[in-house]
Amino acid sequence: MVREARWDTLRYFAGTGVLLIHLTDTLRERDGLHWLYVATWALRVPLFALLAGYFSSSAPLPGRRARGLAVTLLAPLLTIQLLAWLQIWAMSHADAFWAKEIHNAAWTLWFLQALILWRLALPWLARLPHPLATSLAAALVAGFLPLDPLPFAFSRALVFLPFFLLGWKLRRGDLDAWLWAPRTRTPAAALLAVAFTAAWFGRDLVGRDLLEFRLTYAELGLPGGVEVAATVRCAVLLGGMAMVLAAVRLVPRRPLPVVTYLGSGGSYIYLLHALLLRPLNAADAFAWVDGWLDQAAVVAFAVAASAALASPPVRRLARPAVRPRLLGPPPPGTGPGEGVVRGSMPSARFR
Repeated sequence: MVREARWDTLRYFAGTGVLLIHLTDTLRERDGLHWLYVATWALRVPLFALLAGYFSSSAPLPGRRARGLAVTLLAPLLTIQLLAWLQIWAMSHADAFWAKEIHNAAWTLWFLQALILWRLALPWLARLPHPLATSLAAALVAGFLPLDPLPFAFSRALVFLPFFLLGWKLRRGDLDAWLWAPRTRTPAAALLAVAFTAAWFGRDLVGRDLLEFRLTYAELGLPGGVEVAATVRCAVLLGGMAMVLAAVRLVPRRPLPVVTYLGSGGSYIYLLHALLLRPLNAADAFAWVDGWLDQAAVVAFAVAASAALASPPVRRLARPAVRPRLLGPPPPGTGPGEGVVRGSMPSARFR
């Protein structure tokens, strides 16, 4: 069995993008960094969701597969949550923090919560006549309802569900005839170029609230009311799907030096980066960032930090937290997207 390099490469790009954007939480008004936030939105969490869907199975979850789900998703969620609690307590000495419910995930861990819901629901969603269209409709309806206070990131789980199902359909080969055709490479590159250019000229019109999907349509307060807000969300989701497919199409199957190896540790980047960035952001460590050179330095720092988190020494040190083995090794087909493929795509299994 061999890993297919394309997916590890994509995982590194997605992980580095997430780290960069969370690093710039205190620098939202910087022009270039905000453009990067808007331009790369689809290549961060939506791409992670697609990768998770690609390495997911719609088979029922009997005891053995359910145990694997607990090993690969629930155990890291609880372990990293505990580390986050300890870190915040050490930083703030706020005893009241310990009263928070376990479903109030620390910062980035909402994605693991959503992934658990997606994996549990996939066997049922796969039975629907049009699961992808149904999930898109659910994502649009979610904007009318105040779902964000609900546990397990329910609102964002619904919004990003179409990307998860898109990855699942991709693994099934439903899009092979179009996606891997030689004639689609140029249109895919053109689509990303247009998206990045449009993001530059429209950066002042797109706030983070619009792409974080925490607020209802009414709370967004867009001109034109909730109907316009729902239309904008639909356009964002469809455009995001096109962008992630374009990225998948353009990334080569062959390994890229260093990048592909680092991408094989994508789960380390995602799960550990909040522990690295929380004290930096709390200390306003990047308050000095102003002009373009400063912003470029922030991007370089994010790339270096991402590489460090996926490096062999950090993987060895953090393996008990990121991939705990308290319940024994997971069975095949239960991992969160760290996939191994046998032969050519789309045949796949989990590591």
